Amino acid sequence: AGAGVYALAVHALVAALTEIAVLWALVPWRPHRHWSWREVVELWRFGSPLAGRRGLDYLVTYGDRFLVGYAFGPGALGLYAVALRLVRGVAQGMGTLFERVGFPVFARTQDDVDRSRRGFLDALRVQAALTFPLVIGVALIAPELVPLALGGSWVGAVPLVQILAARA
Repeated sequence: AGAGVYALAVHALVAALTEIAVLWALVPWRPHRHWSWREVVELWRFGSPLAGRRGLDYLVTYGDRFLVGYAFGPGALGLYAVALRLVRGVAQGMGTLFERVGFPVFARTQDDVDRSRRGFLDALRVQAALTFPLVIGVALIAPELVPLALGGSWVGAVPLVQILAARA
């Protein structure tokens, strides 16, 4: 208690060290110093495109936050992150609902490709038809929603919620 942000760092360190100790105790395999350049090249050929793709995914997912934080500072980044979480939460909530319903439906129609394709497109249309007005509604009621849902200190996020909702 009272350690602040250092408590989070210490927790992450202790968790990682505990995981290493448990794995070392339970798994008989041990690393060794044997290097085979042929194996390294093979792993590099396989892994470098995957690592590149993960890096691009990371930039696409978090690049906007880096830019906002760099250009406008931590206060603006906080407002942006909260606004983004609110808008994405609404849109992703609708997506999650369709995933839960769609998975069993598509499991039953997996042998009929045409039916699955039609069902997927119909579900996508319905999801868009429901999500679009919902997100636009969030943009319209943002001046009331943000202080109610997040508290009065986040009123600065209202314009960002409106912009992000309009582009969602």
